Amino acid sequence: MPSRLKRYQTEGHDLTALYVILRQVNRGIALFAAFSRLIYVFFWFVFVLDLFYALRLLGGAGSLRTFGADSLAALAGSQIDSSRDAYYIGMVFNALGWVLFASVSFQSRYIPRALALWGILASLYEAFCGIAYLFYPNFGKVLSPNSNWYEYPLMAFEFVLSLWLLFRGLRLPVGRVAHTSNPAIA
Repeated sequence: MPSRLKRYQTEGHDLTALYVILRQVNRGIALFAAFSRLIYVFFWFVFVLDLFYALRLLGGAGSLRTFGADSLAALAGSQIDSSRDAYYIGMVFNALGWVLFASVSFQSRYIPRALALWGILASLYEAFCGIAYLFYPNFGKVLSPNSNWYEYPLMAFEFVLSLWLLFRGLRLPVGRVAHTSNPAIA
């Protein structure tokens, strides 16, 4: 659970940084992408709350003592299934945010176009998988029975993008100066 809560913080940092970088290229799309990623964070929060509720059901506290252990386990399983739905709805918003950020990155040429294209395609794939899961709950079992590997292309893009920005930085077009609030840096 603490790792899931830490994810909220890192997602907030990611979406803020990407918005600040890309708002100079297309403020509207960058803002909409940040808002989509914020909705994703909200659904992650709902996902975690649902897991806590499932734990409460398994504990059988209070008025739940009238149910048997099998009934409580069935209720908790139902709650976990609904939390998965919240996760997949959030995954669609995450993909929407990333496809918009990647398309603005493609337009700006701040990162290599091949990397931005990878982000666009990986995001579209994740959105397709999230929507497919919502309409066909066994989709995950068909696509990847032992793992959610449909998340890996976008996760790999995020990792490579982080490494690129860490070691290579932004590729600013010639004649374009990075904006900074600290005059000593500029």
